[in-house]
Formats: sequence, structure tokens, C-alpha cells
Amino acid sequence: MGNDVLCQVCRGVLPASEREAYTTSRSRLILSNGYCPGGCVQERAAAPVQVPQAQVAPAPLPVRPVARAR
Repeated sequence: MGNDVLCQVCRGVLPASEREAYTTSRSRLILSNGYCPGGCVQERAAAPVQVPQAQVAPAPLPVRPVARAR
């Protein structure tokens, strides 16, 4: 099953043009992903672009020196 089955935006299953296209594999995808509601490309174009923020590593915890036994 090629990439032409799933919507590239929402990953939902696109409707098939022929009855024979509804295979067992396509049925499983419909159950797991659902159908594409349509209009995804327009919604994506209208949505503001979200720039991913850089991941900042947390600062390391200070290490307290261990007292030596006398």
C-alpha cells in the first residue's frame, strides 16, 4: 500500500475511488488512523507557522564535596 492512501497532513486514510481499493490493509488503517476529514491542505496554509523551539539542556546540579573520614 503506497503513500497515496494516507493524507500527508493529518495521516488519515483518503477515500478510495474504486470499491476494489478497500482491502484488508486499508481497513486496518481506517480503524487505526480514521478517515481524512478533508480540507487539510487549506487548514495548514491558513494556520500560522510554528517554529520549533530549541531544546535547552537543564543545568547540571551542583556537586557538594564529600568530607574525608579522619
